[in-house]
Amino acid sequence: TYVEITGGTQVISCLDCGTAFDTNSYAITLPTPFYFNGENITNVVMRVDGNLVLGTTALSSGSGPIAATTVASGVISALGMDLRNCTTAGVNWEMRWEEVGSEYVFQWKNAARYAQNVEQLNFQIRVNKTSGLINVVYGDMLNVTTSTTYQPQVGLRGSVNTDYNNRRLT
Repeated sequence: TYVEITGGTQVISCLDCGTAFDTNSYAITLPTPFYFNGENITNVVMRVDGNLVLGTTALSSGSGPIAATTVASGVISALGMDLRNCTTAGVNWEMRWEEVGSEYVFQWKNAARYAQNVEQLNFQIRVNKTSGLINVVYGDMLNVTTSTTYQPQVGLRGSVNTDYNNRRLT
């Protein structure tokens, strides 16, 4: 279940910011590791483009994160496509993460597909540090426009792009 987080670390936030955030990514060092694909993960890169890159601090954009050849221990993609900040007046866009009990919660609030700037897409990647369980949860999706131009990659990728488990929209 999507439960918005308001604490933790605000990675980036803006109100009425135009189209300022598109290919940005942010390195995060976690206080305690979690286990993924045979490795303890202590660093992640949170991308505006709706995904986490695991086991690295190298910043890069990635609108097709599962298929990409990005060097990493893995990728968790909640809505991996060309996303940016929402530009609707009075709407706050942000990315944040928080340690909640045994989970790390990474949240995208009011994201929008590129060229669909009025959308408000809300989602989280929730990683249980104890069990290794990964949940991708979705909140309200508002003002969604009809477009087949930007289709998301949703799922998990290992250290190479031939090791994956994903969903596809058709």
